[in-house]
Amino acid sequence: MKGLVRAVLLIMFAIVAVPFAVFLFLQGRMGSTARPPKPVTEADLAKAEAKLGFALPEELRAFFMPPRPRCRAECAELYTLREAVREYRTVTKAPYGPNGQDWPIELFPVVDLLPGYACYDLGTGLVTEWDPEGLGEEDDDPRLWGLSFRRTGRTLAEWLAGAK
Repeated sequence: MKGLVRAVLLIMFAIVAVPFAVFLFLQGRMGSTARPPKPVTEADLAKAEAKLGFALPEELRAFFMPPRPRCRAECAELYTLREAVREYRTVTKAPYGPNGQDWPIELFPVVDLLPGYACYDLGTGLVTEWDPEGLGEEDDDPRLWGLSFRRTGRTLAEWLAGAK
């Protein structure tokens, strides 16, 4: 009788534990080999600046160097250096607006706002938020593009500390 009870308990445990283990594995919480990104070095910054064709301001360089800042905004993801360079090159290589408007070259995306960006203004050092909601098809008013950018008047550190 003890053997039967033990077998039933073992089967019940397997019925519960195996699907849960599979669920955790699929969620990346078990058996994940993903490593956190390597900290950015001066060599990484130099390589990024060479790709961009200009030097990053000190505040922006510090943003990408360890320790990385935290962001209090919900639904926001800080870009890594590689991601930020990729986004900047994407938005500036060809007209980005719905009516063929160019991306303001002084705005360097540093935070993905899902949708939109928080951008570091290379000229002023202040953050400008870009919200694409409300931008539509080709027949929309082209003035909406300019209105989709909102200057916050805050430095990057201030914006990160009290973001939305």
